[in-house]
Amino acid sequence: MDHQLRLAIVEDNATARTNLRSNLLPLGLFDIYSFSNGNELRSALKRMKIDVIIIDYHLGQHRNGVDCVHSLLVSGHIKPSTGIIFMTGERSAKNIGQIMDLHPDVLILKPYTMAVLLRHINHYIESREILNDVKLLMDAKHFSDALKQTKALVLQAQNKQSPSSKFLPDLNRLFAQLLVQNGFYTAASKLYDSVLQRSHKVLWAHWGKIKCQFFLGEWQECESTLKLMLRSSFTRDRAFEWLASLSIEEKSYSEACEHLDNINVSNLSISATKLKTFAFRKQNKVLEGISLLQKQREHNRSVRELFDEFTCELAEFYIAIAEETPKNQRSESLSQARKLIGMGTRGESDLQLKVQREVLIAYSATLEGDIDKAKRIIEETSLLTLNNAHPSALFTAAKVFHSMGDIETAKGLLAQAEMRLTLSQDQTWLSVMNAGLIESEKHVGIDQEKAVRLNEEGMLLFSNNQAEKAMPLFYSAYQRISSMPAFSLNLLQCMVELGKESYRHVTIDLIINEISQLSLNATNEHRFKTIKNNMGYVKNSGAHLNQS
Repeated sequence: MDHQLRLAIVEDNATARTNLRSNLLPLGLFDIYSFSNGNELRSALKRMKIDVIIIDYHLGQHRNGVDCVHSLLVSGHIKPSTGIIFMTGERSAKNIGQIMDLHPDVLILKPYTMAVLLRHINHYIESREILNDVKLLMDAKHFSDALKQTKALVLQAQNKQSPSSKFLPDLNRLFAQLLVQNGFYTAASKLYDSVLQRSHKVLWAHWGKIKCQFFLGEWQECESTLKLMLRSSFTRDRAFEWLASLSIEEKSYSEACEHLDNINVSNLSISATKLKTFAFRKQNKVLEGISLLQKQREHNRSVRELFDEFTCELAEFYIAIAEETPKNQRSESLSQARKLIGMGTRGESDLQLKVQREVLIAYSATLEGDIDKAKRIIEETSLLTLNNAHPSALFTAAKVFHSMGDIETAKGLLAQAEMRLTLSQDQTWLSVMNAGLIESEKHVGIDQEKAVRLNEEGMLLFSNNQAEKAMPLFYSAYQRISSMPAFSLNLLQCMVELGKESYRHVTIDLIINEISQLSLNATNEHRFKTIKNNMGYVKNSGAHLNQS
């Protein structure tokens, strides 16, 4: 290695930090920095690049390591090239499962010996040297080039005489990840299957396969796989979260709650709590949503950051209630929201949470019709600060700018939020954030414009014989505006092209019935008949059809 790597130790126990630093310094590999919590790490990441992070699961009165890393991934402070090494003395299935969901480079269980530490560190360093160029391409978002280079490394490692052969599992995992990143879901699914044939205990391959089934729209297969994951204590809660996510997209909100009812309230992740309160709101179960968030606040009172976050979530819930209430009936909900927001304004250590509170206050002012007050608040919160805000804060800020008549800024904030969503691996979090994005697009009045753009991107891919990549885009356009004949027809034609009787929760029979009730011009009517004439291939053999 040509230079020392910058390594961050994030551990709330000062003695443990010192001991770990003392063990690593003699290796001569690292320039070491120490932090007691995620906020300190975030501040450091704004000033300098960190190459490797060793983080403990428990961080005292702060967010745990999993929540911390996920937040930094979404905000872009952690890049693909950043090594993540988790340490934990907590061996419960729940916590280990949460850690593995983040796909860390290394997991070290406490207590550990020096020999174990060195073995893990040396393996990581060797693996890093092999994958460094690929990870840098990923940092630059050159995912296609990263995929090609990783494929070449995999082929090289498959030769048992090659020095890199012992890193084949690491290479396969990255190769599968990049296949998914580039939209090659079928190829990725086959790779995950090959890994599971060798060992059925590889959790990252199980979750990878589920993700492929999800994106391929094979929801029956996805549900079947998830139900198998319910049998293991390591994957049970996560499987219920995934099942709830599927139900949310199907708008089966009561079913989503039933899935999440199987998880003890104290074990609900922040993402799962957000998902459940969203489902409650969609069912007009306001009291149930408030009760859940209040329970989470009390349960996490000793962990200040989580208490503050659930307080903010509760305030946001009250504002969502006000948003859906006639203007002359909003005062009580807005009053409750402002009280909750006011609890954390003094000495706020988490800048993201502080920004979220400020935009909520500004939005509450717009709901009362006080645009001048909202403008004053939002002007004090600079766009530079908003650039680092949580996606849900960006959704709210977009609504504020829309109320002020600044549509372009609102559109830019939503586009930025959408880009952030691609950085997360947490499907539960993505489900509720995507729902929030679609709601915000509709509020700002750009849902049709967005649907048209997604449809055009899908058409370009479809015309280049990339129907598998086009399908999610056609579905997203249809999801936003199902009454547009072009969107429905494109989705139907793509399903026929790929030989699919269903995609996610949409069946061919459902979409044909919907199109039949739309007013079609002569061109669309002719196209509809042509697609239906080709449907026999789907029903009889599932064969792929030529583009019509």
